[in-house]
Amino acid sequence: MESKPSSDYFGSFLKSIQESEPVEASVAEQSLKFMTTLAASGRIEVVKLISESGLNFVEFSDMVKQLKEKGLIELDDSNGHEIIGLSMEAEQIVRAITFSQDDST
Repeated sequence: MESKPSSDYFGSFLKSIQESEPVEASVAEQSLKFMTTLAASGRIEVVKLISESGLNFVEFSDMVKQLKEKGLIELDDSNGHEIIGLSMEAEQIVRAITFSQDDST
């Protein structure tokens, strides 16, 4: 399987953000922060991520809904506890952004 260059994943992320309804920059920043937190935590119980994210329940629910609709997160409740994690595409996006930020510093 051929892997996409990091810039392609970042471009896909930007395109999905730009094609969505007009949003404030802070929402895009919250999405990125949320995905970065999730990347650092790995697969985690939803209740733990709520406290780690710093978002209130409504903001958290909206964020999960938006990212799930875009295919950037995956939810699994097969073991009785709802577990959340990044999709493979989202992991690539976070790595590309992190790598890009590391290069600019």
